[in-house]
Amino acid sequence: MAYTNAEEVELLLDGRSLGRKKKGEPYVIPVGQKVSDDLRFTTRYRLVWEVPYAPGTLKAVAYAGDQAVASTEVKTAGAPAQVVLAPDRATIHPDGEDLSFVTVRIEDAAGNLVPAADNLVRFVVEGAGRIAAVDNGNPASLEPFQADHRKAFSGLALLIVRSKRGEAGPVTVSATSEGLTAARVALRAAGGPTPGSRPD
Repeated sequence: MAYTNAEEVELLLDGRSLGRKKKGEPYVIPVGQKVSDDLRFTTRYRLVWEVPYAPGTLKAVAYAGDQAVASTEVKTAGAPAQVVLAPDRATIHPDGEDLSFVTVRIEDAAGNLVPAADNLVRFVVEGAGRIAAVDNGNPASLEPFQADHRKAFSGLALLIVRSKRGEAGPVTVSATSEGLTAARVALRAAGGPTPGSRPD
């Protein structure tokens, strides 16, 4: 299934074309009675290919006329092999309020996200920062937000790091999960405190 603002999309599996679809062609999705009395929902905004599953690389190429204007690809993931940390900001203010949101990814040895991974990840934050919260996007999870660990959901979790008031310097974030290569990332608390910030 593809969403696009281009006119057409071509889907390829390992370089073999599975066909091009034009946006606007109606596609009927089976739904429950709460959505539609006839159990059908027609959409013109999704381009859908129904093909047998096969491992490999799926590539979608968007076209405007005959000109390719965008592309993206998804590869079949192998077994979970490593934890990867990706902070949205490397520097936070040392005011006790500023935050860095660190995306936690469970990846295979080739760097592909493992979408079924639910590994438990443990966190340690050292230096001029501390753990503010953890999450994973699972709406059914009963795990606490204030903790030093979180299970991945669909291969992902989130660690939120908060600065310590009046404490500038390096912040080291470590993530470990049994059987996986651990991850470490360096942040920094720097700059003056934000006016009106509250003490810890």
